[in-house]
Amino acid sequence: HISARLDGEKFLITSGSHHFDEVTPDSLVVSSPANANITGDVIHRAIYEARPDVGAIVHHHTTATVAVGLLKGGLQILTQDGAAFHERVAYYEWEGVSTDYDEKQRIAAAFGPSANTLIMRNHGVVTVDKT
Repeated sequence: HISARLDGEKFLITSGSHHFDEVTPDSLVVSSPANANITGDVIHRAIYEARPDVGAIVHHHTTATVAVGLLKGGLQILTQDGAAFHERVAYYEWEGVSTDYDEKQRIAAAFGPSANTLIMRNHGVVTVDKT
């Protein structure tokens, strides 16, 4: 999912039924527990509620990012190209399909106050920024 904060508790999010290159303005939804893909809502809402500095979130499961999440040592920064991730990567022990809103607190705690990347072990990656 890709999302962007609107105001207050509202955010736009991809519906989960389109590939990223197929997303159009009409395919975005205003997220709420009533009309959302619950897994996208749990993960994105956890971060927006905990991090007022975050304005946009991308959560994906590419082969490469899932592979990094499987590594015991996680992301290994071996060149200067990884400098943007230095001390800005957090890890979360994925609990399975995120359908429980109680998980939001655990995701937020794992992400912490300053990370820009959350590697969800055995699942995928979440990256955030202001816009």
